[in-house]
Amino acid sequence: MTNFNEYSDLLGMVFLMKERIDPNLLAICFWLVWNKRNSDRLGESSVALGRIRAKAATLLHDFRTAQLSQPLVSTIVARAARWTPPLSPHLKINFGGATFKDLGCAGVGVVVRNSTGAVIGAFSQRIMMPSSAAIVELLACRKALVFAKDLGVVQCIVEGDAKVIIKALRQRDSSHPQYGHVIQDVLFLASDFQSCCFSHVKRLGNLVAHCLARSSKSGTELQVWYNSTQGYYSPCHS
Repeated sequence: MTNFNEYSDLLGMVFLMKERIDPNLLAICFWLVWNKRNSDRLGESSVALGRIRAKAATLLHDFRTAQLSQPLVSTIVARAARWTPPLSPHLKINFGGATFKDLGCAGVGVVVRNSTGAVIGAFSQRIMMPSSAAIVELLACRKALVFAKDLGVVQCIVEGDAKVIIKALRQRDSSHPQYGHVIQDVLFLASDFQSCCFSHVKRLGNLVAHCLARSSKSGTELQVWYNSTQGYYSPCHS
């Protein structure tokens, strides 16, 4: 058995023999030995010396398995949060709302894009403050459908980040006492398209519409862009 005067000497040997010794496994073994010593001193239960290596191997396996699964979860989340183009010939209509309590008003923003991500049209408008943020989102959705109809859109996906609103629209649920009537208006407008469905996306995937909505704070007039708004919303591109 080799004796080591310094811990650094032991560590150096471990790394020199890393092809034969797993430093991660050894580190967990050291921790379990240290933990056992403290547990024994306090009269607490601990892993038996003969089972320390097996326990360390189990802990290391669990850790490595968790690390392997983490990138997959992160990728799925990132994809869910990112704006994705629709399949041709559908157009995607993103809408968003913002409230400005200091001004006592709200703003709506809409952007229409095709399967290549090119902007067909967009607009930003300040409106009177409704009774709730949910109604702001619904009014933005309704204005988005009217705008799409004016653009001659036939098949579309209407997308927003207000999960409760999108859920109500997808379930055709107009029973809410506060905004059920607006749900009915939106569904009526949607029925006039050859194809129209509603989709939820996280805020990161709806940044363009959200930034357009917030930009309405600086002006009272309706602002409309056709074919391209790239120069306008590039800092908020999603």
